[in-house]
Amino acid sequence: MRLKRASRILNATALLLPVWSIFFSELLAQTKGPQPKKPAASWQVSYRDGVRLETRDEKFRFRINGRFQHDWAWMDQDEAMSERFGKLEDKTEVRRARIELSGNLYRRVEVAFQLDFADGNAQARDVYIGVSGLPILGRLRAGHFKEPFSLEELTSSKYITFMERSSGNVFVPSRNIGIAFNNTLFHERMTWSAGFFARSEGFDSLELDEGFAATARVTGLPWYKEDGKRLLHVGVGLSHRDTVSNQIRFRQRPEAHLPPRLVDTGVFPAQAENLIASELALVNGPLYVQSEWTADMVSRPGSNPRFSSFYIEGGCFLTGEYRRYNRDDATFTRVRPTKNFFGGGGKGAWQIAVRFSIVDLNDRSVSGGRLDDLTIGLNWHLNPYAKILWNYIRTYRDEIGNASIFQVRFHIDF
Repeated sequence: MRLKRASRILNATALLLPVWSIFFSELLAQTKGPQPKKPAASWQVSYRDGVRLETRDEKFRFRINGRFQHDWAWMDQDEAMSERFGKLEDKTEVRRARIELSGNLYRRVEVAFQLDFADGNAQARDVYIGVSGLPILGRLRAGHFKEPFSLEELTSSKYITFMERSSGNVFVPSRNIGIAFNNTLFHERMTWSAGFFARSEGFDSLELDEGFAATARVTGLPWYKEDGKRLLHVGVGLSHRDTVSNQIRFRQRPEAHLPPRLVDTGVFPAQAENLIASELALVNGPLYVQSEWTADMVSRPGSNPRFSSFYIEGGCFLTGEYRRYNRDDATFTRVRPTKNFFGGGGKGAWQIAVRFSIVDLNDRSVSGGRLDDLTIGLNWHLNPYAKILWNYIRTYRDEIGNASIFQVRFHIDF
């Protein structure tokens, strides 16, 4: 087991070798020997949402980022839930511990390597290369990264309002190996993304005979004022997906990572699935509302079940800040307190939020259950890079019972 774990770490670490090779080769080339018409130190280091290293001619730019999230959860449930799922134990975990190296080579070529060490092993997350500035197509990206589907999923875990994404995220594809294009239109008032992906079980499974997925997303900003302080976001996502080994399974936890999965279809035969999702988000100063509906239509012998999920959430910054929006990829980004708690002489940013979600895994001959979640959150952003989140989740499993979960997260990123 130790040898296997060590092998995984070495394999994941090997992914970093190309970019480190480029980095140190260029560094040595720039620093050895006389450099006519160039300053002796051609690399400069700065900090701007990450540690940045770049040459003075800006041909090579690299950024080092990281995040650490430590969670605690206390749980309680009624007797019926205990009989079905056992006692929900109070737990703690390192939810994420990631380090990322990204950058640009000769401006238009981009690279990214992200590793997660939360479970004690090095697990690859985003690992890709790309080219930007292409006519019509915009940006090309190839490697292991998130498919273009769902506002909630594409918004980084650093910037989502609650500790976890909604239970409705159960159908949403995340990272896969593939190739995709994306671009903006109408002065960044509209975006489109499309790609083809291999249906693989994990990062290191590269066999292509398991089928493919084609995924696309289109978004628009019909209302956008004051540099994003007031906006209306709409979007739609589509995905056709071959199943792996002609089987499929859906299961989901309540809106916390530590409790068990409370709804589960089990494995059942299926040839393909078709996903459709709608997105809606409104920001009006310190107030925001966000909602998504997703349907998954499964093709299987005999009958074609259709499952669905929905969530709606809203929040308010008590200290006047607002959710910032990235028009390049149509996602929400970092909250910046008006006055930081440390060093800014202020209270930081305080936010309250509430979310209701439904995931229904019952249809035709499949009975996976229905889960209703109500989550209440309080967030304290000490500064743009550190925050404490408190969540209370009240979850109801249809025809069984209720459970309550209180959790807290200590978060820092750079």
